[in-house]
Amino acid sequence: MKVLRDVIPKFPDVTFYWAGSGNIEHLVLGWLGKLPNFKRLGRISYPEGVRDFLSEVDILAQVTGADMMSRSLLEAQLMGTPVLATDIGGCHEAIVDHKTGYLVKQGDPDDLCDKIELLLQDKKLSANLGQAGRQHVLTKFDPDRVAEDFIQHISTLQ
Repeated sequence: MKVLRDVIPKFPDVTFYWAGSGNIEHLVLGWLGKLPNFKRLGRISYPEGVRDFLSEVDILAQVTGADMMSRSLLEAQLMGTPVLATDIGGCHEAIVDHKTGYLVKQGDPDDLCDKIELLLQDKKLSANLGQAGRQHVLTKFDPDRVAEDFIQHISTLQ
């Protein structure tokens, strides 16, 4: 989250939102809240409010550095929203880097800034990543496919 101190001021014409809540918000909201282009939304009703939010934003960036694989990444991609996430935990399963979104190096504000700028400037790329992300989630995380894969894996253990 510390990278946001370096990132948000570089995009004065972009509004950054913090949606939801969690155990680290008290650590970062004090300094983030002082930035003029930062808005705290707090908890959003689920699923309607989340769906509305994710369909309105230009990019979802999940960069806390503490996420294993956020459901928000999958939900955003289902909405066709391009995504960025810190390359940790299971985020690489939700995002195919450079194909369905971008994984950024943890603690690297320049990498995050480069990816944000790229998505903001290239609307066609942004739309393509959003569409590819949607297809990726529909395919890889389809409940029937996940169940079949699980059954196949279990059968090899007997």
